Amino acid sequence: MCGVHLSLGAKHGSYNKPQISKSAARYHVDVFPLTETVTLDDEVIYRDGVWQI
Repeated sequence: MCGVHLSLGAKHGSYNKPQISKSAARYHVDVFPLTETVTLDDEVIYRDGVWQI
């Protein structure tokens, strides 16, 4: 499986960051989109569950 992990927000509750206060970073969302095709510089490197390189 190939995927992308996007982390939106100031912090994750599992990892304390001393420079970010808990009141300033109340929300955090992790996004894992379904990835069927990955291209780099217009070249397909992953398609339908198979690495193309």
